[in-house]
Amino acid sequence: MARLTSEDFEKRKAVINLAALTCFTKSGYNGVTMRDIAQQAKIPLGSLYNYYEDKLTLFKEIVNEQSGQFLSIDNDVIKYLLNSQFPDDLPVLAEAIRKSVVRYESYFKLMYIDVVEFDGEHIKEVFSDLDEKFKSVMEQRFRTVGLLGPGKIDPVFAFISIYLSFYQYFILSKLFGATKIFGKMSDRQVVDGLIEVLKNGIGRGAA
Repeated sequence: MARLTSEDFEKRKAVINLAALTCFTKSGYNGVTMRDIAQQAKIPLGSLYNYYEDKLTLFKEIVNEQSGQFLSIDNDVIKYLLNSQFPDDLPVLAEAIRKSVVRYESYFKLMYIDVVEFDGEHIKEVFSDLDEKFKSVMEQRFRTVGLLGPGKIDPVFAFISIYLSFYQYFILSKLFGATKIFGKMSDRQVVDGLIEVLKNGIGRGAA
């Protein structure tokens, strides 16, 4: 049998990776066997072992691959970070995060699988040290903004707070399918409300 060219090898590997991603996001890690993945990829089980020695190696590869895509310039959130006018363009950040949750749905599913079955071992690094990661990209903007509001809030803390709030809302509504989280408010109304809380706090109104 003729040896595969490097191009053919990578094409077949991509087919395997897609099959593995489909299986893992549907059935979790422990609910999937190498045979399941081979069947999904439509290749003999023995051929699968020419690419990956075991299921854990394959799972790690899929997580790394999906993490790389999530952190690439193709992600609208990364594009926002590189051109941010924080805090004057928070609706733009919200829309970027909404698109991100929809586009990288499989990645977020892998995150939850990793948390449940590996205590977050393979995914936690992506969301660790967010302050340093954001400062490395937006440091000049944070310096320009300075402390925010009468409470003199650190702009990095404020940014991470709204960033996580937007992600949590869109994960719940778009990925989990939760409805009426804030009653009958539209996505835009929720975003505007979260921005209002960030900018003006929840101080008491007039007596």
